Amino acid sequence: MQWDSERPYIRISLCSDRLAEHSLEDVVGIAADLGYEGIEIMASAGHMPEDASDESIERIAQQLANYGMECVALWPPAGRFAQKSDADAEADIEHIQRYMQIAERLQCRILGLQIGGPPNPREAREDHWLRAAHYLRECCDLALGKRLDVVVDNSPGLTATIDDTLYLLSLVDRPNLGVNYGPADLLQTDRFYGLQALARFGDLVFNIHLRDGVQGRVDDASAPLLGEGELEYHGIAGWLKESGYVGFVSAACRRTATLEYSSVDIARHEYAAIRQLLEES
Repeated sequence: MQWDSERPYIRISLCSDRLAEHSLEDVVGIAADLGYEGIEIMASAGHMPEDASDESIERIAQQLANYGMECVALWPPAGRFAQKSDADAEADIEHIQRYMQIAERLQCRILGLQIGGPPNPREAREDHWLRAAHYLRECCDLALGKRLDVVVDNSPGLTATIDDTLYLLSLVDRPNLGVNYGPADLLQTDRFYGLQALARFGDLVFNIHLRDGVQGRVDDASAPLLGEGELEYHGIAGWLKESGYVGFVSAACRRTATLEYSSVDIARHEYAAIRQLLEES
C-alpha cells in the first residue's frame, strides 16, 4: 500500500544488524558516510530495545533527519506466530504495538515480521497456517490505523517459497500486507527466485533485501559478497527498474567480519556493488 507519494527512483539502505557491533547512532552515521539513503533497524541486534526512552528515539529521529536518511523498516524481535501458544502470541502483539509507536516516532513506514513455522513449509500443519494468519491479520489491522505497512520475509518457515508466501497473504487478506523480497533466501528453497518470483509477487513487493547467495549454503563465515555468489541479480535489478519499483533495496550481506575485512568494509563494498548494479541494469 502506498501511503504517500515517493521519489521515483530506487534507493539503497542498510540493514543495521550488518553493523551489529556498533551502536545505532554510530550505524546511522557510518551508513550515511558510505552513501546509504536509508536504514533498516533490526531490534534483534540490540539497535532499538522495546524499552528505549523517548529521548533516545527522538535522538535517532533527529539524526536521520540531519543526514537526510529514512528509517526504511523496523523489525521487532517479536513474531514467529505459527508455533506459539495463544498466550505467547498475544504477548508478542503487545510488544509489536510498542514498536508501532516507535515506528511512528521515526516516520518509518514498514514494520517487518518473521512468521516462523517448520523450516520447510510442506511440513506445516493447518493450525500453523491458521494461527499465523490470525495474528498476522491482527498486526495488520493495528498497523492500518497508524498508516504502516507490514511485510513478511522469505526466511525459512511458512514464507520460504513463493507459493507459500502468497498462500499466507491470501489467508490474511489485508491491503497493507506485502512481501520483503529476499532472492537469496528463495534461492535456498525455491527453483524460481528471480524474475519469476518478482512477476508473481508483483505489487506485493514492498521492500527488498539484496545479498548474494549460494544454493544450499547459508553459513555466514563464507557468505559471498555481492558479485561472488550464484544470484542472477542483474536480471532482478533490470526487472525492478522496468517495472517502476519505487522504494529501497537494502544491503543484507551475511559475510562475517574479520580483522582484515571489517563490517564497515563489507557495508562499503555492498553499497558500491548495489549502486553499480542499479546504474548498469
